[in-house]
This record gives sequence, structure tokens and C-alpha cells, in this order.
Amino acid sequence: MPKIKKISYILAIVLSVLYLLWRVFFTIPWHAHLFTLIFALMLVGSEIVSNFTAYVLIVFRLIRQKKPVDFKIPDFDDRQPLPAIDVIIVTHNEEVALLRKTVNAAKFMKYPDPKLVNVVLADDGNRPEVRQLAKEYHANYVTMEENR
Repeated sequence: MPKIKKISYILAIVLSVLYLLWRVFFTIPWHAHLFTLIFALMLVGSEIVSNFTAYVLIVFRLIRQKKPVDFKIPDFDDRQPLPAIDVIIVTHNEEVALLRKTVNAAKFMKYPDPKLVNVVLADDGNRPEVRQLAKEYHANYVTMEENR
């Protein structure tokens, strides 16, 4: 953890402790009406609990040891058959220009065998222009029955 981060964490704890001390000793209306005093004490109590929670999180961050992640991507076996994949693009009143970019990206994404990529354009509005877009890109088009 960078030194500046540790310093800022410690400074946050020190300043909030000073604030809570000021809050407890100088802002509680001890001579006010009982109703007011009860709510003032409840407010200070919630601030103390809230700050204590923050202190616990900060301390755990300060003592946490960052372990390097040993993440290894397994080697791909070329003899294994590739799975067919479906890319379903669900629309909800999107503009056709945006859908064109999305369908284009789906059709031309990098996949070892592009013939195994099936793009489906699911239109909730049964729009003819979206149907035409799917036809242009040789994508499947489905719509909701009740919107036909």
C-alpha cells in the first residue's frame, strides 16, 4: 500500500476521533428538555457507531497483506470441438443506429469458427427497420407475439 494512502487513513482516524470528542464534550445539550437530550444522545451514539465501523474497515485495510493472484488460463486443446455460441441482443426502443453497431460487433467478433456464432436480435417492438437490420447482417430476428 502506498505511503500516502496509509498517511491519509491515519489522518482520517485522528481527525474523526477529534471530531467525536468535540461532539461529545461540547455539543450535547445537557440542560435542554429531556426529549431534546434523548435525541441528541441518540445522534451522537449513531455517529460513534458509524465512525467505529469506519475505523474497523480502515484498520483491516492497513493490515491486509496483498497476495499476488496466481491466475493461469488453461491451454486450449485444438483437438476439442468448439461450442456453438448464441449472442442474443435484446432491444427496448433503441435507435437502429445503435443496434447496427451492436449487431456488427456481434457478427464480426473474434471467434475461431465464425460459422458457430448465432446472432439473435430480439425486438420488443416488432419494428420493420429492426427486422431489416437483422436481415442485412444475416442475424435471426424474434419479436414479442403480443406486439405484432
